[in-house]
Amino acid sequence: ASKHLPIDCLCHNLAFIWIHKTAEMATGLEIDHEPRKTSGGVGKLLCLHCMQVVPRYFCLECEVYLCDTCKTQHDKDRLKCKHTYVTTYSQNRIIGSDMRAPKQGDIDNPKSVKMDESIADGPVSSKKRNLSSTEEEILASSCDAPETSRTSVVMSSVRILTTKTENDVKNTTEIGCLKLLRDDLVVVTDIENKRLKCFVYSLDDLFLVESLVFKTAPWCVSSVDDSKLIVTLPDAKCYQELHRDRSCLRRGNIIKLGGHYPVCAVTKSGIVFADTDNAHFIMTDLSGQHVTDLFDNDIEKRFETPNFLLYNDRNDMLLINDPVKGVFGFDMTYKSWIFRFSNPSLVCPLEFIVAENEDIFILGNESKNIHVISLNGEFKYEISLRDVNTQQGPCCICYHPKLHAYLISLSGSYDLLQFKLNI
Repeated sequence: ASKHLPIDCLCHNLAFIWIHKTAEMATGLEIDHEPRKTSGGVGKLLCLHCMQVVPRYFCLECEVYLCDTCKTQHDKDRLKCKHTYVTTYSQNRIIGSDMRAPKQGDIDNPKSVKMDESIADGPVSSKKRNLSSTEEEILASSCDAPETSRTSVVMSSVRILTTKTENDVKNTTEIGCLKLLRDDLVVVTDIENKRLKCFVYSLDDLFLVESLVFKTAPWCVSSVDDSKLIVTLPDAKCYQELHRDRSCLRRGNIIKLGGHYPVCAVTKSGIVFADTDNAHFIMTDLSGQHVTDLFDNDIEKRFETPNFLLYNDRNDMLLINDPVKGVFGFDMTYKSWIFRFSNPSLVCPLEFIVAENEDIFILGNESKNIHVISLNGEFKYEISLRDVNTQQGPCCICYHPKLHAYLISLSGSYDLLQFKLNI
């Protein structure tokens, strides 16, 4: 592949190989350009520069794997600043069990990827396909973080905010969804009072600007675009569209689903719904029509109670939470499983968010902690909530990027826990 590179880039590659050969002689270790396997035998990539961190990027011109830090240094080189990168997690299907590096043709021509033809073109398919050995290993195993790497991060600016209003008749409630919208608006679904509340959020305070009452309890809220939301009403076996004009919400169409689907996620291809009780996934178009099954029965049998969905549009990844089985990452483009994360110290995971740096923050309701993992499913660090003066476990979470503040709802309470991280 080097003969197709510009001469200046080729010189850099040769110099880089010379450095690694020098390192081989100094350490007695063989260093090559291929991804390494961990001692556990599972193929996991290592950054070619530092050889210590699982990489997030692959440079198509240099054909090297890079972690976040080394990619930053890679970009500072004026000869490499315009190179093209792909993310390693999105290439799980391309890399395969032999852990080969993706080639330019693999990226430019997705049909070169070995996939079941019945699912290669459509957004979803109910037809059964055979899982690759890598996917079988992902779905069957867990990713337990070593004790030595479970470092804690300290919280600051901790404060308790309340979502209780004068019209609430219940002493306690369950918050089904906590969502940050544009313009500093926070939407909360109050299950016990059957209300959807909209607050303006400024640091250390919430101001109620809208409250909608429903006949049945609202659960999940997801944004279709800046002016349109949907809220699931599982007891009515439907969802309702909400049209937004600044801080005002106007009710729209009610779309029947024909089943009990409390959680949903809007994707590029349509809307995904999950039946928590029966572990069944469906997908519709963005208007709620043309219902199809997302997974076949063999896949659905691997779940017990899928109670939360989150879509990461930057990577076309669907994240699925199951309090019993753990957190799953599914590539919607290649229809392949990327990771499964579960850990004995993360008890009853309920919800998560994807931060600006693409780390996933997973709430442990019974363990009262947060595990932070990468989009590869690799454990990074833990945040303990046991020092916070509250008896309830965390349920829902959102993050305000401008204020650098997190909001977490607490079980059986109107309260939200606000905090920042000292990283």
